Amino acid sequence: MVLGLTLLNPVTITYFTTLILGLKATSSGGTVTSLVFVAGAFLASFSWQSFLSGMSGLAHKRFSARLQTATFAAGNVMIIALGVAILFGLM
Repeated sequence: MVLGLTLLNPVTITYFTTLILGLKATSSGGTVTSLVFVAGAFLASFSWQSFLSGMSGLAHKRFSARLQTATFAAGNVMIIALGVAILFGLM
């Protein structure tokens, strides 16, 4: 599931593709270096996704329904604001 979430994010794909191509151009480590990099990228993604799902589970248990609704709305407003800022070249 974590691999699927990571692969669905186009920014992640672009970022890691660029890094891997950059490693190939500047590194003489070969296959082992590339495999270690991919394993590290997977573990980083896995740990981040695990952290987020764990915090979400804790918040769901401890937050009231009203607070959950407020945090949901605030998160969506932030995503929309960032999208608008990117759309208009402010970021």
